Amino acid sequence: MLWALAAVSCSRMDEADGQFSGTHLYRMRFDCDIEGSDYAATKAGYVWEDGTVIHIQFVAKRTKGIATYNSATDEWIVETEKALTTVEGAKCEVYWLNGLEDPYAEPFVIGPEVSSFKDVAASYSFFDGGLLTVSAKMVPMTSRLRFIGEPGRTFTIDGLKYCSEYSFSSNFFTRVSETVTVNIGPDGSSDYYYVLFADSESRTLTIEGEYNTAFVRTFPETVLLAGASGYMTAPTPSDPGNWSFINKENEEEVHLPVISEVAVSNVRGTAARLDAQITDLGNGRILSSGFVYGKSPSPTLENSMSFPSESTDQLSLRLGGLEKSTTYYVRAYASNPKGLVYSPEAGFTTTDYEDDLYKDDFDYDEDNWDNGGGSAVDEEDISKEDWSDDQNWNNGIGGDDMDDDSIGKDEWPDDENWNDDEYENQ
Repeated sequence: MLWALAAVSCSRMDEADGQFSGTHLYRMRFDCDIEGSDYAATKAGYVWEDGTVIHIQFVAKRTKGIATYNSATDEWIVETEKALTTVEGAKCEVYWLNGLEDPYAEPFVIGPEVSSFKDVAASYSFFDGGLLTVSAKMVPMTSRLRFIGEPGRTFTIDGLKYCSEYSFSSNFFTRVSETVTVNIGPDGSSDYYYVLFADSESRTLTIEGEYNTAFVRTFPETVLLAGASGYMTAPTPSDPGNWSFINKENEEEVHLPVISEVAVSNVRGTAARLDAQITDLGNGRILSSGFVYGKSPSPTLENSMSFPSESTDQLSLRLGGLEKSTTYYVRAYASNPKGLVYSPEAGFTTTDYEDDLYKDDFDYDEDNWDNGGGSAVDEEDISKEDWSDDQNWNNGIGGDDMDDDSIGKDEWPDDENWNDDEYENQ
């Protein structure tokens, strides 16, 4: 049993400093057992902290009381609105809201960080000298829950409830579903939250994710009971654990994208063409895609050159700036909210001769083609419009009737530049 005995006193509390405006003051002995949420073991022989407040509803008198503990005098003093009559075994309700910021407000907000205990069948009596004795067996109103996860992570979780507000005037606790914001501390765990499932039947929790996704999980009846204490591991897209990672639009699971193997074509001395297809978006938004390549196998975004793409399905790239007679390895990549995935690897070896000017291969453009970075360019054929200012275009051989024709051997059969050092005969 836990109890405290105040010095004999019975007076009005006119100097209440704007707090509870009760007019009657009583010494109190508090006989109390506390159970649950790890308190059963730790509260034996408990010494109350200075300023601890206990709320009491005296049922017969329909009046409220606030008991405050003074550690300096080892006193509990109860302040009430109405005078209490001398009666034995009268009923009262006792609430201890540990961590409440303003216990004198009306109504007061509790919040998920407050550990709450109650006994709605407590009793009180008066003894010689006007000593008020309250006997209660306090049990928790919620469970105690913390989250384990990546330090610094913040997320919101739906499906938990707690006593959010209490009004003395109506003696009523408001218990509603709430969205709780969880902050993972630098040690990889959150503070404790004193909560229960909002729906005792479905017992489903939802953690909001990015890009219209969510983690959803339904728990058995043995989890998160009032008075229980434990932790949950916060899920991540790459490691959801027992949670389902879903697209909120269709409530189906999000999985990694699927990419075809890279098709390599038109390999030249310093260039090649790459094509790949994202065959499955993974039921999620494509956040990034493109190609990675290098001289070592298994290229990645971290260790190789990369070329992002704005496409969400068909990926194409005209890759330039390569070394001649060199083997390269290439993979396509794509990511969605679930994570990043690479295609099967492809390899190719560049030739040892200079690149030809070839229809449908590459634009001979100093800005986009041979810039040392191998940037992607538009897929257009070389035609009159492409070489509109070239001195050799309208040289008396190719006239206006050759609009939109591609450059090739058959179009320039007599040109003196066709089979020279710059453009080899194909």
